[in-house]
Amino acid sequence: MIVLSEAEAAHPASDPKLGSSVLASHIRLHTISLTPNAVLENLCQKSKGKFRLPTARDEVADCVEQAYLSLVGRYVIRYQMVSPGASTLTIKVQSRQGWGETRIPIPPETGFSQWSTES
Repeated sequence: MIVLSEAEAAHPASDPKLGSSVLASHIRLHTISLTPNAVLENLCQKSKGKFRLPTARDEVADCVEQAYLSLVGRYVIRYQMVSPGASTLTIKVQSRQGWGETRIPIPPETGFSQWSTES
C-alpha cells in the first residue's frame, strides 16, 4: 500500500486502529509524507515498508515511482533444457508471503534461454 500524507503527527495517522489494521493485513506500508510523521514512519518500519520524506514537492513523483517499484516482484529466470521436446516451462515461486505458479511457452530455439518477468 502506498500512502501520500500531508498530515502532521496529530492527525488521523495517529489512530491506533490504522496501525493494527495494517499489521493484521500483512501488507507493506510505504508512505510519502510532506511533513515529518513519527507514527507513520514507525508503522512503515513495522510493516517492512519505507517512509519517504521528500525535501520538495517536485520529488513526490520520484518517491511514488520508487515505492511502486519496490512492490513489484521481478525475477530473472534461467534454465537449461532437460527435455528437448518440451513446449512449456512451469515456474513455481514460494516465499514467506505466499506462492505462485505460472506456465511460460518455450521458444522454438533450443538450449539456454533467459526471460525477465514481472509478477
